[in-house]
Amino acid sequence: MGAIPTEIRRRVVEDCKEGMSYRNAAEKWRISAAMVCKIMKRFRETGEVTPPPHPRGRKQKISDYREAVETFLEENKTATLADVREKLDVKVSVVTVWRHLKKWGFSHKKNDLRKRTQQAGRRGKTRGVEGGEKPCESAK
Repeated sequence: MGAIPTEIRRRVVEDCKEGMSYRNAAEKWRISAAMVCKIMKRFRETGEVTPPPHPRGRKQKISDYREAVETFLEENKTATLADVREKLDVKVSVVTVWRHLKKWGFSHKKNDLRKRTQQAGRRGKTRGVEGGEKPCESAK
């Protein structure tokens, strides 16, 4: 079953405040008695009948190291993700480092060595052409 609408939650609270038992309210609104208990507990503690906010998950280990990562990257312009990971005092994967850098607005640049090897591969001869002939020239 999905989330219980706020209107039903409000009516459950009204019924229980008027003296209806949790079990009878659960049967009336076709929800479990445990759910009625949770709704009433939240109402007693906060005064609200809306469902509680959904937790966002656990805090990432690397979140506290943003400033340290920023200063490291300013000092080392050609640092790789592995270099950043080694700089940190916590064990995290390279993917975690990449996700946080992306979230913090950093872009991952190719390092100089990779650029040089790609450019060297492009300097070769034109495919299928020998002896400096121009491609696509028809013979006369």
